[in-house]
Amino acid sequence: AGLRNFFKSTWGQMVADGVEPDLVSFNQKLLDTATRNANDISKEASQVWRDMKQASIEPNQLSRRLLTKALVTDGKFEAALHLLTTQGGKETRPVMVLLSGAPDLHKAEMVLERFGLGRKEEKVVQSLLSVCRRSGDVASAEKFFAGIPKPHETTVIYLLLVYADTGLLEKFIALMKKYAVCFTTSVCANLIRCASRHPTPHHLSLALPYYRLAQSMGIAGNIRIHTDMLLLAGSDTTLASEIHQDLISNHLKETDRYREVLVSVFTKAGKVGEVPPKRGLRAPMPVPCIETRI
Repeated sequence: AGLRNFFKSTWGQMVADGVEPDLVSFNQKLLDTATRNANDISKEASQVWRDMKQASIEPNQLSRRLLTKALVTDGKFEAALHLLTTQGGKETRPVMVLLSGAPDLHKAEMVLERFGLGRKEEKVVQSLLSVCRRSGDVASAEKFFAGIPKPHETTVIYLLLVYADTGLLEKFIALMKKYAVCFTTSVCANLIRCASRHPTPHHLSLALPYYRLAQSMGIAGNIRIHTDMLLLAGSDTTLASEIHQDLISNHLKETDRYREVLVSVFTKAGKVGEVPPKRGLRAPMPVPCIETRI
């Protein structure tokens, strides 16, 4: 946000001083627009694109990638497809942004055919897995993944995210073990999230050892991990108290959602009067850079 505000003031000063923006300046403006979490970013990015053309500055591959990102983020897939079909040639990066942003596999297949992308290229498979993740299409995701004989860990994580979103915990753990995925805060958070999609005693028994491993490694410093573990706890107030104590030990601040789930555990057990009180906590401490492979 600080850099964005700095750039806005710089851009405004350039205009006020009558300085003609160059390609780098326009690309920075596109970057500012395409990465902002706001409505109508495609409209603003398209205006920057038109301003570039009006200034007789030829957009480059980065310009096309950023405008494509703004368009697909705003749900304007057809407009992005038209842009790259008419002005983008077969530049890899803009096309990969388009492929990742396809709303469904049918549109993704259209991109593959139009730009001649191979289904066994790992970057292409990663983008296809992103599309499968949004649609919850596990079978297609596994089929695409199987086309890569020796996938990189990044590709494995893309499939793990598909499993996490659909609550397939056994598959998540099996894949993580098979490829010895680095057990980081992010991987742990997604494993616990996967388990909490279907909060059963079986899922709790599978997830709890990994939660405790992360806690012992000092990498459980994520409020979502604790919240999702509370969802798994059901009415087990002893486990909920352990999780709450871990939250305090990790110097994490409660969210409204965390407090809501914590109270629900004690309510289910008929122990509303035993809900741990809120307390002022210090700012989050840096998470140690510790990794292991399962």
